[in-house]
Amino acid sequence: MLVAMNTKPRQAFTLTELLVAIAIIAILASLLLSALSSAKQKASSAQCLSNLKQETAAYYSYAQDFKGGIAYGNVNTLWMKPLMPYQGQSAGVRLCPVANSRAGMATNQQQGTASAPWFWKINPDPTLNLGSYAINGWLYNIGGSNNFVATITESTNYFPNSLAIPLPGQTPVFMDANWPDVWPEITSVPATDLFTGDSDYPLGRISLARHPLKTRCTVNEGEPLPSAINMSYADGHAALLPLQQMKTVIWHLGYQPVNDPWQMIP
Repeated sequence: MLVAMNTKPRQAFTLTELLVAIAIIAILASLLLSALSSAKQKASSAQCLSNLKQETAAYYSYAQDFKGGIAYGNVNTLWMKPLMPYQGQSAGVRLCPVANSRAGMATNQQQGTASAPWFWKINPDPTLNLGSYAINGWLYNIGGSNNFVATITESTNYFPNSLAIPLPGQTPVFMDANWPDVWPEITSVPATDLFTGDSDYPLGRISLARHPLKTRCTVNEGEPLPSAINMSYADGHAALLPLQQMKTVIWHLGYQPVNDPWQMIP
């Protein structure tokens, strides 16, 4: 006996069904991209923290060998050249993965941004030209010298040696920045453009929306600051510091932390 076959043609997807399927795929793709982006940011931040710890270890190895911090005696080399032998001659340790390359080489020193390193052309050695971090300038050894740093800033604010740091776990050594060194004071204020920062002002040099990276980020004076930078401390640890908390650490001798980055105490 013959069984009748269902010869009715199969219906195609309707336009509504196709649109729903496309929407679901798009949502899943966006979730996947977001997860991948978040994972990449965390990996970059972890590498950045590792770099800062290495720089700090190099700094204290140098300080132990030379019985003091790095002297601000040569503007050509700053802290970059003295620390090279203590970091395996690797210039890469100075570069945060978020800000490790420039579109082009400048002809003179040039500030970095949240996504690009600074360029220090004063020195002809290319291994010293690029960096994504700054040293806390209050750790420079100015003992008895008459260099211009000691004359344009409060000499009594400098830490004479590591033993003079009362709270090592709260005293910055290296941090994300758009310039090689920084001297924050209680009267300093953040930059308003958190992508470029501002190398002309102490706190402006570290006012960078780098972790996570924000390529367009401006704030008005008094507004909360988004994002964060990575920072190492005199006790050897490194951690993420929200920009809103930039004045809560101990920058120099006699510094009194405040919770508002825009607050200025005479």
